Amino acid sequence: MEAMAAGLPVYSTDVGAASIMIDQGGNGRIFDPRDTTELVDTLVAISKSIELRVAYGLHSQQIVRHRFLPDNILLQMGDLYLLVIEST
Repeated sequence: MEAMAAGLPVYSTDVGAASIMIDQGGNGRIFDPRDTTELVDTLVAISKSIELRVAYGLHSQQIVRHRFLPDNILLQMGDLYLLVIEST
């Protein structure tokens, strides 16, 4: 999340919260750890394109602002509590 907040593209295997934080092809990529060819090809492509790095980085910052800022988390928790209360 720190890399995303700093405006960097992110790359990871599908561990922890990676699938929640990474918008596949929007701010980075999630890789199969056995597919090193895909990882190398993607890293080479992004290293050659400043436009792609900037676009991924900006999208990373937007994801952090919209999904992970404390005020937004509180709103999401409130919605969750309402849903639980209404379903009982």
